[in-house]
Amino acid sequence: MSSEERARPAASSPGFMRQANRIQVLAYIRRRGPVSIPQIAAEVGLSRPTVGRIVTQLIDSGRVRSDGQGEGDRRGGRKPNLVSFDPACMSILGVDIGAVRLSCALADLEGTVHLRLEQPTGIGDGIEAVMGRLTRMTDQALQLAPPELASRLAAVGVSAPGSVAQKDGRWIHFATLFPGIENVQIASRLEERLQVPTLVENDVNAALLGERRWGAARGFNHVLYVNIGYGLGAGVMVGGRLYRGASGNAGEIADMAMELPPTQGEESNEAQVRLESWLSGMGIARQAFERLGEELSAEEVFRRSAAGDPQCRALVAHVVDLVTLMGANLMAFFDPEILILGGGVSRSLSMDLLTSRITERLGRPARVVSSALGRDASLMGAVALALSQAERRL
Repeated sequence: MSSEERARPAASSPGFMRQANRIQVLAYIRRRGPVSIPQIAAEVGLSRPTVGRIVTQLIDSGRVRSDGQGEGDRRGGRKPNLVSFDPACMSILGVDIGAVRLSCALADLEGTVHLRLEQPTGIGDGIEAVMGRLTRMTDQALQLAPPELASRLAAVGVSAPGSVAQKDGRWIHFATLFPGIENVQIASRLEERLQVPTLVENDVNAALLGERRWGAARGFNHVLYVNIGYGLGAGVMVGGRLYRGASGNAGEIADMAMELPPTQGEESNEAQVRLESWLSGMGIARQAFERLGEELSAEEVFRRSAAGDPQCRALVAHVVDLVTLMGANLMAFFDPEILILGGGVSRSLSMDLLTSRITERLGRPARVVSSALGRDASLMGAVALALSQAERRL
């Protein structure tokens, strides 16, 4: 039996009941505050003295704060004292490792960001240099944060492109940014430095968590999030929970085939087979070079298309066709309530056009929307990851 199991009160013990009552009262205050003790007692089914004791304990621990007086009853009785949840009772840190930029955000337990920092990732300098920048950035965030938040750091969440170990969510294989680099112990490094629990999540899955908590996926339980940016990837949510697959690689749509493999005697060209080689920022740039003989970014291709360049317009039309085909296939297979498109390439596309095209191809209505969190989706997903860990300590 683990020390955690020994410390956990039995379900029938008085200690368990006190803990359950405390959780129930705190959850109600967090959801409905400011509220009075009589109101809490009536709603959660506990006596006023019991609720009063719990509220006093919560105020003493900093989880709850006094919030003035409510309105008295019609008979002119004493006005009730109100209490509300204090989201600044703990702070959390979200970190996003992107292809271009490193970002971190210090937030409270409502997800309100109080401090944000970012700097170039500098992937050309290697993984150790990037990890050094990452740790220095988290140190700087805590130095610049309001002291009451910096001293209450409860958890850290990290979003990064790569495969995350499903056993403990602590290390990552950076397949895209640092080919061949495996088992990077991000969580252990940050925990040793910051002395708080740290969780790591794939960047696209993190973006989906962020959208579910604060963005376009709020209120939906079956969601597909497709990120079309520097690369291509998807996050899948089933029944309100991330679906990771048997090995943790669900959503790796970059490897979907564009055509059949070559027959015997034909040359193999991997770049012509993988979907990511066509539908991503780097894929669009490759096609632009082949068509125009110029080194253009995906952003420049869309800009020239809007200005009327015929070759760029043809390339953008091809991208729309690919997104339509991919979106319709994914929705036919997963049957989600909503398809969210994120990433820089997605932000250049018309959601109305894609909704119409995908609906027509599916033969049934499709809900297709742009990411509500935009370029901050993965960062806010890291915040959501840290928040889920911090909430266990409430």
